[in-house]
This record gives sequence, C-alpha cells and structure tokens, in this order.
Amino acid sequence: MKEKPQIVSRETIVSVNFAVDWITLTISRQASRNQASIDAHNHLTGMVDQGNSPKMWDSFGYVGWDVGGMRWGRRNQDDIIQLRGAYASEKWEEYVGYASNISRVDLATTLKFQFHPISHIKEQFETVQKLAEDLPISRNYSIIQPLIGGDTLYVGKRSSQFFGRIYDKGLESGQQEYQNCLRWEVEVKKPAAYPLVQHLVHSENKAASINAFIKGWFEERLIECPWSSEIAYSAMQFPRIRTTDEKALAWLEKQVAPTVQRLIARGKALDVLNSLQIETITNKGD
Repeated sequence: MKEKPQIVSRETIVSVNFAVDWITLTISRQASRNQASIDAHNHLTGMVDQGNSPKMWDSFGYVGWDVGGMRWGRRNQDDIIQLRGAYASEKWEEYVGYASNISRVDLATTLKFQFHPISHIKEQFETVQKLAEDLPISRNYSIIQPLIGGDTLYVGKRSSQFFGRIYDKGLESGQQEYQNCLRWEVEVKKPAAYPLVQHLVHSENKAASINAFIKGWFEERLIECPWSSEIAYSAMQFPRIRTTDEKALAWLEKQVAPTVQRLIARGKALDVLNSLQIETITNKGD
C-alpha cells in the first residue's frame, strides 16, 4: 500500500535558518584591497593547515584561488571576493565593509522537517500553475525533476535581477545535517544587490530582515512559505566546512569500502593491500 504523503506545515518544522548563502563583491579602494587581501590569505592559510587543497580560479580577468567557501581574485584595478555556504553566512558582513560594489547576493531560508517532504515542491508547482492562470501579468515557473529525486522549483528567469528557487537541500548537498531539509532561496543581482546588502548591514535583526525579504518575495509570487513570520523555531546551524581529507575519506567510505569488505570476506585481504600499494599503515606522528 502506497504511503500517504505527510503534510508540510508549521507544526512539522523542527528548525529554521535564515542566512546569506552567497555574495560576490569587488574592491577598488587600495587600502581596502590591502586589508581584504590579508584577511583572505589568512583564510587560505587556515584552510591549508586544516588539510584543504586550494584550486586555481579565474573569471572575467580576475586570477586567484578557491578554497573553503571562498574565492579570491585580482586584476589590474580591483579585487573580487566570492563567499558561499557556511563561510558566507559567517563572514559576509566582515567583507562587505571592504566592498566598492556588490554584484550578487543570495538569501536563503532552510527548513528542517520531522520527515522528508518528498512531494512538497511538486505540489507547490502544481498549485502555483493554477493560481497563475488568473494573474493579469505572466510569471515564470518551472520545475526540474531528476530521476534520482530532489525536485527544484524555479521562480523567474535566471538572467533577471531576482531569481528564486526551492529545492531539497539534503540531496543537493549530500550532507547528513541537511536530511529532511528544503531551502527557499532568492538570488539578487545588481543593481538591487548592493542596497539590499546595505539594508541588512544596518538591520538590528538580520535574521528577521532576511526572513521578511524571502517570505515577502515568494508570497508575492504566490509561493507558499510554511514558516511563521515570527522567528519562533530552534535555530538551525550550518554544517562546518569539510576539509579535503574528510571529503576523500567520505568518498572512500561510500564508494570503495563496500568492495574492499567483499574482497576481504573472500580471503583476498593481501590482494587488496597490494592493489592499493599499501605495505604497512601507520599514523603520522605515531
């Protein structure tokens, strides 16, 4: 018998997080470039010390690096910094102080539910399609439904100044901490990005301001936001940034370990060690 879908509602929300999830800013004032560069390279050093491997990165003439939720690049007259995910949530305000311009900011509301809200995004799309038929102006709604699951509802055009999406954060991130989570996200580009960020900087309650913006933006476009206007839920913490070594170990555990275990069970432990070119295993420092 097919299980009846559970209903998404305020009562089924376990926790909520309101955050800046992405920000792109440029810095042209020399004094600000100097200080931001010091801060960025301190971050780079810290990430390397924790086992992360930086990648070379370039875009629109900027050349730099990408590591630990941050991209930094330089060209002749200015620098660029992009922050994403947990690092954006933690550090956006610090780097905004250096900014001469902000070309993009993403604001996100992440809800964690008591169960996996598997059909909610599809139901939202079907509902809004019916409601949109009576609108005097056209709205752009589309849905992507991969075979592996994890629907994504898009609101607006990606090239427009405002672009919204609702998606399964657990599937998108692959992180256990986001299991049973949906995210409502609005991508804001220039010229609206800079004044919006300045409004957040001067807001006494930044979470409430992000909440008000996201809830108002989606509801104006007939999309349900099942959380309260008041912040009355337990605060959801972002998972910390995983190091490169941790990502490699997670891949080994998921992709390689099952095969290794089967081979060992068949008496091929030595063959496994030889194939992996392992003679003895010791921990550095032992």
